[in-house]
Amino acid sequence: MSGIEELSCDALRYVIWRRKHFLYAVESRPDKKNRNSKDIDFVLDCQGRPKVAVEHTSIESFEDQRKTGSRHADFTKKVSQLVQVPQDSYYKLACPAEMYIELSKRERDDLVPQVAALVSQNLRLLRPHGRSNPFQILSGRFTLWIGKGGDYQEFNGKLLAALIAPKGLEEGRGARISRALFEKLPKLVPYAKQGMLTYLVLEDWDIGISNSMLVKNVLLKMKRKYSDQLPYGILQLTSYRDRIVEAWLVKEGSRWSSRISNRGPFYDFLLPVNHDAD
Repeated sequence: MSGIEELSCDALRYVIWRRKHFLYAVESRPDKKNRNSKDIDFVLDCQGRPKVAVEHTSIESFEDQRKTGSRHADFTKKVSQLVQVPQDSYYKLACPAEMYIELSKRERDDLVPQVAALVSQNLRLLRPHGRSNPFQILSGRFTLWIGKGGDYQEFNGKLLAALIAPKGLEEGRGARISRALFEKLPKLVPYAKQGMLTYLVLEDWDIGISNSMLVKNVLLKMKRKYSDQLPYGILQLTSYRDRIVEAWLVKEGSRWSSRISNRGPFYDFLLPVNHDAD
């Protein structure tokens, strides 16, 4: 399978396997089979277990977020080509969204050498081990930050793009989650009535502003409104350039967040899921 929907489904299968040692496989894709976007994305099957109905959606927290994120990724890539990044960790260059909204491509390109020099100079000042809080490397019209993410083999030695969202992010995030629940939960209800376990998978594609705790807080505020439609499980994913890099289980049965044992984070999605449970 390929594409972010398929990768998100694989992530859910992997999380279930890691937590329960039940290896589910894709039985069908109702929306594709019926050519009806109002149907769910996947039905999963595991012999001897209830079937699982899955609906996936992405969270976009402000207008033109994907376009802005793409511009930041391009800018960060150009900076990283001029920087020797240590191999012990991965690092994040945080820039405000306004920088990509207000400046032309030429103006942004003119900033690349200056930012690269500042990143090179400040990488040496970060803590030698573990994570590090970002700190300011450029001020003025726009404030840029550099941070150390920790030891993660897939990204070690790389400078990743971390976008600082514009004002009103949480209002936008809340509105997007509310819209997702309104649009997606009714699709899962008929499958729950058939005895299936239903899952809503929320994919937060921007690693820079993804925050499972804030997503959970929004969901908790809305759970009473959607109490008769809530799925068995809610999984939040963080993706980066169409790759799943992190997962948290936000809801399982009647339990939410910290009340769920072994709820995450799950990182190692490069491992195969089609092997025997150990």
